Amino acid sequence: MKKYSLLTLIMLTTIVVSACQSKQKSQTSSLTESLLEMSKTTDSKTEIRDYSLFEPRYHNKNLNDYVQQMIMNFNINPALTGPITVSSFVEFDRTLTKTNNLGNQLAETFLIEMWQAGYPMEDINILGGVAVNNNGNFAFSREEDFLYENLCCVLSGNLIYQRNGVQVNSKLFNINTKKLIAATSLVIPYFVIQHL
Repeated sequence: MKKYSLLTLIMLTTIVVSACQSKQKSQTSSLTESLLEMSKTTDSKTEIRDYSLFEPRYHNKNLNDYVQQMIMNFNINPALTGPITVSSFVEFDRTLTKTNNLGNQLAETFLIEMWQAGYPMEDINILGGVAVNNNGNFAFSREEDFLYENLCCVLSGNLIYQRNGVQVNSKLFNINTKKLIAATSLVIPYFVIQHL
């Protein structure tokens, strides 16, 4: 009798173990099939994703960061013969005379960042005095049409609108000889400039 109960116990254990293994195999097989199905679905979806248009909701980048990077890329010889001025960055079209908020803000940011970097800068928008009227007191103007003769160089550039941002081509050149002194190009993503 002892023999039969031991034999019965071994048989029951074998049946339970094989049933567990069978269930585990079917679960593994089912899991594998599910993963393969998800993989097929995901692969078809990833083909249409375009991460170049990624726009982070929160970021700490601003225009100054990109301008500082362009100034570092200039590699300008500090021995310049006179002050540098900055003119508005223009849209890259056949006239090269259209600007916008981005073009004007780039000019202003370049002027400030280059002055802080130690370059001799001159702001051509400053009046020869202070204009006083009913709206306030003003030191800046875009009304006057002066030619500045004591300038060494002009920094300016153009804006090219691309799919993922604005390509800014910056050029520093000698105002008299038109010789290019430094140039650089950089794409500023739209999420950095969309608030301008």
